[in-house]
Amino acid sequence: QNLQGFLTGEVPAPPEFIDDSSSQKMPNPQFIVWRKTDRLIKGWITSTLSESALGLVVGLETSKDIWRVLMNTFS
Repeated sequence: QNLQGFLTGEVPAPPEFIDDSSSQKMPNPQFIVWRKTDRLIKGWITSTLSESALGLVVGLETSKDIWRVLMNTFS
């Protein structure tokens, strides 16, 4: 899978919900897979950070958000 695309935005989050045949909102299986992968990437990134760097990214929603803050801070 294109994991770098999660960081660059090339692999955006699909809609969280989809309409079923009765027009009810149902969880989107593609979003569930995307979220699991994104959380895995977030874990990989945050496990490598120092305590001070970790303080910059606590509470950020996605791996893309974390990557953007780290790029802006350290580049």
